[in-house]
Amino acid sequence: MNIRSLFISYVAATIVTAFSLGSARATVLYEVLPVGTYNTGAVTSTVGGDTGFDNFTLADAATVTSISWIGRFSTPGDQYRVGFYESDGQAFPFTEPLTTAFFELTSTATDTVSPFAPFGLTRDYTLDLSAGVSLEADTNYFVSIQNVDSRFWQWQNDGFGLAFVRRPDGSGTLFNGTLFFTLEGEVNGSPPTVAIAGPPAAAILALGLTVVSTTRRQRNLYSRPNRTSSNHIKG
Repeated sequence: MNIRSLFISYVAATIVTAFSLGSARATVLYEVLPVGTYNTGAVTSTVGGDTGFDNFTLADAATVTSISWIGRFSTPGDQYRVGFYESDGQAFPFTEPLTTAFFELTSTATDTVSPFAPFGLTRDYTLDLSAGVSLEADTNYFVSIQNVDSRFWQWQNDGFGLAFVRRPDGSGTLFNGTLFFTLEGEVNGSPPTVAIAGPPAAAILALGLTVVSTTRRQRNLYSRPNRTSSNHIKG
């Protein structure tokens, strides 16, 4: 394989790798995290009991592929039910989630003890949403998280702002505290950025362009007719 072929193969492989990495990289779309302490308030949110909801709005249309949250009083292996709801259309804080989720998934979440938790009670949870849920920009949505297996599980909040609790009888009420959760995924219609990283790659690119340019000049030189030999003096 000559240098020109090697260069072309390298560039092709670099572009394919960049596209693959760019498409696989998740972006934080929305995030509410504790500030200063994990010893915070919480709301009970379980199947058969009260259900906690919090509203959010995305800056861009996106597909959410995973959700993470913070809570306490669970056992590894517990299942959780995550639901995404449209709003009833009223202005916050008078808005409520509709009664039926347009996306719902029940599965076992990744459950680890938070390194910042007092007494080891607070846990970090992550749940993969499989193909994900597509959401529009500048639209008010609600997300709910329920523990399926424990009636004591609590979803932690910051004690500021407002969230929503729906009781088993269907009635609902606001409570003080923004619930902790993070949404990750991909912004819709946003192609991955293709970059050739590092000086070595740039050097190879420059070398390849030089080789291509030199090859073309040599080809043009050899293709020219030999005017001296063809226009000889006739005797």
